[in-house]
Amino acid sequence: MRKRFDGLKVDEVWFAWTESREDKLAKRLRKKYGDSVRALVAASNRLAASDPAQARKISELIALEIGGEIEATPARSS
Repeated sequence: MRKRFDGLKVDEVWFAWTESREDKLAKRLRKKYGDSVRALVAASNRLAASDPAQARKISELIALEIGGEIEATPARSS
């Protein structure tokens, strides 16, 4: 993958204010919504054990929010 970017020169990179590690409001928002998204992913993973189709639908909605794909995996029994 790195070879793909050989020779690419970047002069500036802009980030949203919400990406700033120093911005107090951004930190609060990341904590608040990050915790919520993690809880949704965990619930979706537990649901996958009993209703994989429904868990997949929820995972797709979560992926819309955070980008990428989330695989719902069946819960392991101990």
